[in-house]
Amino acid sequence: MSIGKLFLIYFILKSFITMFLIFFLPEIFGRSYFKYDDFATYTNCEINSPNGFYSLFICAINANSISDARIVVTALLINTTRDFLLINIIAKIKLLKSKGLMFFVCILALHPYLALYHARLTTSSFAVVGVLLMYYVLASKKQTNIFIDLSFIILTGFRNSLAGLFLPYYIWEIIRQLRNIINKNANFDSYFIKNTISFMAIVYVVMLSGGYMTSFVTSANVYSLDVPYFIQYLHTPYELLNILLAILLVLVSHIFLLLGFREAAYTEFPDFFIPLDGIAYFHIFAGVILAIAHGAGFYYFLKSHLSQDRRYIIFIIILLPTLFSVSHLRYFLPFIPLALIGLSMLVEKKLIH
Repeated sequence: MSIGKLFLIYFILKSFITMFLIFFLPEIFGRSYFKYDDFATYTNCEINSPNGFYSLFICAINANSISDARIVVTALLINTTRDFLLINIIAKIKLLKSKGLMFFVCILALHPYLALYHARLTTSSFAVVGVLLMYYVLASKKQTNIFIDLSFIILTGFRNSLAGLFLPYYIWEIIRQLRNIINKNANFDSYFIKNTISFMAIVYVVMLSGGYMTSFVTSANVYSLDVPYFIQYLHTPYELLNILLAILLVLVSHIFLLLGFREAAYTEFPDFFIPLDGIAYFHIFAGVILAIAHGAGFYYFLKSHLSQDRRYIIFIIILLPTLFSVSHLRYFLPFIPLALIGLSMLVEKKLIH
């Protein structure tokens, strides 16, 4: 099937699911599609704030809400173009065969959580772009050029947490080059200098946000799902065993919430699931299905790609803080397309012949 037909199928399916959520989300869950509590944080027009470039952009176009027409059109253009480019990359490198590629296009288009953000220009939209740009760099097996380096720097300004992805990449490249210089008596070249400057620029952009990055880790203390929470329910005769079991429960619960459950499931735990009525059962069922699909897909993606390039480990490094800090599906959103790639590879291998 031609790439044009795949784009058309994607566009039709994505338009359907996005319009469905826009019109029926208020009826089903009693909340607007364009609900974005953090938006007010970014109307201060200060670069010295969390995700400062996003704040400057919002002020530059004088947008008053996330449902502003200019914001919606920009979101649709960025997110649709991003997905088109991803489909094109997967087709070009022949990662999936015809039926596997069709399956990928369909689940990419119909994925409910991706659709929930498709017409909303949140900072997470830029995080998805950053992750997929890094995937392109690794999959193409080419050195970054100035355009990509500038993109990494700018995207970090829009979503500060991307530094956790880009900085390990530059550290890896800088160390690799230093080893070549030491072992092979090579000279410092422009690529080494460019990487060093890019690394320093990203650090500077993150520093502009003040204490935002450190507050992300410490904010876990505000919520329930930590080691002390689980220890109160553990009564083995051995205190050390209680602690070890509590740590294990923290890891398992955080992984499940990261892979499948919305933000309130973590921040309002356990009240989010009380009373255990039809809505609660729906959230549990949908969350478990998403967690299994995302987990299996992300694992298979990493398993198949790490054997070719160890740098893919950086996709794990950036997620490590969520194991003991705030953990919910919005933080896994940038990696959902990668999980869908892995899921499509797995389905193609096991089910599609």
